[in-house]
Amino acid sequence: MPDSSSTRPYRKKHVIDTVINDESCRNGREITIHVDSLGMMNIAFGNSMTIRTDADGLRELQSCISRAESELLSIRTVEENTCGWPC
Repeated sequence: MPDSSSTRPYRKKHVIDTVINDESCRNGREITIHVDSLGMMNIAFGNSMTIRTDADGLRELQSCISRAESELLSIRTVEENTCGWPC
């Protein structure tokens, strides 16, 4: 018996376009995100790289980014406490 997922039409939905700061791009790095009917997400970083992952991969990526953000905030707090504001 054929897998029911193979009979469903493939669909892709645009989620967001944004631009983030990137030291290697003068006007920032374009980010485009799509989801599809196969349960995958595509994150395109300009024309240079694309990540295709599922919900588990997305959660892991979110966790990594959140941890990096915490580290940046921690470093900023230490700098503010040791050299005054602004550093």
